[in-house]
Amino acid sequence: METSNKQTEHITTMLRVLSDNNLEMVDFDSHRQWLRELSVLLPELYRMEEEASILRKGYIERIAGMVKAIAVVSRRQDSMKETLAYLETLSTRSAKELVEQYRLVSGRFRDAFPASFHPIGAIARSKTKKSEQYKH
Repeated sequence: METSNKQTEHITTMLRVLSDNNLEMVDFDSHRQWLRELSVLLPELYRMEEEASILRKGYIERIAGMVKAIAVVSRRQDSMKETLAYLETLSTRSAKELVEQYRLVSGRFRDAFPASFHPIGAIARSKTKKSEQYKH
């Protein structure tokens, strides 16, 4: 974050000097050095932006899938309308909000589809009785 603040300060200073038409005060060596530093940072920032975009898209798609599935099994009349309105807001949410929403929605999804989260063998074993428990 310190690098970001340093870069922002440099930009602010550069803009102020250029807007004041004080070209004799422009420190070209400092600007040249700053541009070198920036040329190293920019590719990393672009890579991070691309990765963040991929993660955002993945979270949105997962949340949307779970919300749609919950809406399908819901018995409420307005469920689909609410779902569509909710889905339209996902792309405007911050990364922190998307993670929060994912946690909430995945909990609701597990509640709506509890059988999907238990191993079949465990369910079958818990229901199986020993032969002597049956009446002959």
